[in-house]
Amino acid sequence: MESASLLREPLTASGRCSEKISLPTLQSKMKCDPEGYESELILIYRQFHSSIDLFKLQGDIAFSSMSGVGADTSVVKDLADRALFLAHVAPFYPNHLSQFWSELAEFLGSSTRSLPSGLRCHVTQALILLINRKMVDLRETLALFMNLQNLGDRTLKKLAFSHVIHSIRKMNQKHKNESVNRALQNILFPLLQNEEESKAKRSLVTLCELHWRKVWFDERTANAICTACFHPSSRIMIAALSFR
Repeated sequence: MESASLLREPLTASGRCSEKISLPTLQSKMKCDPEGYESELILIYRQFHSSIDLFKLQGDIAFSSMSGVGADTSVVKDLADRALFLAHVAPFYPNHLSQFWSELAEFLGSSTRSLPSGLRCHVTQALILLINRKMVDLRETLALFMNLQNLGDRTLKKLAFSHVIHSIRKMNQKHKNESVNRALQNILFPLLQNEEESKAKRSLVTLCELHWRKVWFDERTANAICTACFHPSSRIMIAALSFR
């Protein structure tokens, strides 16, 4: 299988075929000399795509055979390692990795429930790293991070929630960008009226936290929270009524 053989292709330093190197070592070398290690980047990017293909293929095989056996642990590890590696070196290869964030987001969005918890967290961490390094805007990924909090994975929920709060706080520390804040609020406010209780709850918790921390300490946010008092879920309604 081509994908599997590609993953076994050893990493060697450019022009020094006998010098096998680890991902952490290669990461350091790339930061010092991006152009000198461009071929290694292309190889690892191809291996990342092959890992995704293998993961999905193994999942399809397990589903069709009803075997209940998930993806090979080595494929899972390869996928996690390469996702984080590429996220770390992305700022040095903006042309090659300009769409890397969207591939991570698409993978998380389409395969989240079938991913092992550890892999979910690693891919999410890679996406967070790209956002922190301004390779992608939070407005492009906020809806995804809200959905990630509804999977019953406590570690992932904490990671996604902390990222959203930290990112919005950080962007409002020096000055408030009202257009960006409004765009983010336009994603969160409608979730308050979602009939699915878990989605409405995560939006309510997020908005209350931002209001309590005086990040979105404005009438528009307060009014949006108050609309949750009319939510069909009694628990959402009680939580909104308790808002101070």
